[in-house]
Amino acid sequence: MSDMHVSSGLKALIVDDVMLIQRYVADILEQIGVSCTFAEDGAAAVIKARTEPIGLIILDLAMPIMTGWEFLREIKRDPATADIPVVVITAHGQSGTAEEVAELGADAYLEKPFRRNQLLELVEPLIAEDRAS
Repeated sequence: MSDMHVSSGLKALIVDDVMLIQRYVADILEQIGVSCTFAEDGAAAVIKARTEPIGLIILDLAMPIMTGWEFLREIKRDPATADIPVVVITAHGQSGTAEEVAELGADAYLEKPFRRNQLLELVEPLIAEDRAS
C-alpha cells in the first residue's frame, strides 16, 4: 500500500475505450484519494479536459473517433490544458513509442498489462508536483 495520500480534490481523466481498463485504473487511483472521470475517445476527452478541473490524464493511444496521439497533440497545443500531466498507457507499444509520446508532451509511458505499483510509481511524482504548485 502506498503511503502517499493525495488531498481530495485532484481529479484524473481516464481516456480508454475499454471499460475494464477504465475501472482498473480508477480503482488504483481512488485508493490514493484521486477522483476519476472517464472518456471513451479522444474527442470526448478534449471536451472534459477543457471544461473540468483535471489534474491528471491517463491516456490510451488506440481509440475510436480521435486517437490518443491526436488527443495528446490537441491538448498540448492548447495553453489551457498543456500543463496537465499525461501518462500514456498502451497495449501496442512499438519500439520508439515512448520517445514519440514524450516528444508530444506525455509525462510518462506504460505498456499494458501493468501492475498497480507500476502505475503508482509513475503517477505519484506527477500529482505530488501538482499539489506543490
